[in-house]
Amino acid sequence: MEPIDHLATRVVVPLRREAAFGPRAKNLNPLLSIGEDSVVLDTSALGAVPLAELRKTAANLDDSRALIQEALDTLFGAY
Repeated sequence: MEPIDHLATRVVVPLRREAAFGPRAKNLNPLLSIGEDSVVLDTSALGAVPLAELRKTAANLDDSRALIQEALDTLFGAY
């Protein structure tokens, strides 16, 4: 059992299509790949979502962990 398994929410960061996002902020909005799609991590739009509202997993972004961590560090002031 994971430490967050009992929580009714998950913290999520939306992914936006690169073409629809506009200018990206350095380190805050890394460009990621999901299959053939380029998406932007919209880090400043992070929020809690009820687990019941989440659908299937869109992708595994383990390979982008360093970029995601850097974006979160930038958002929270650890830059």
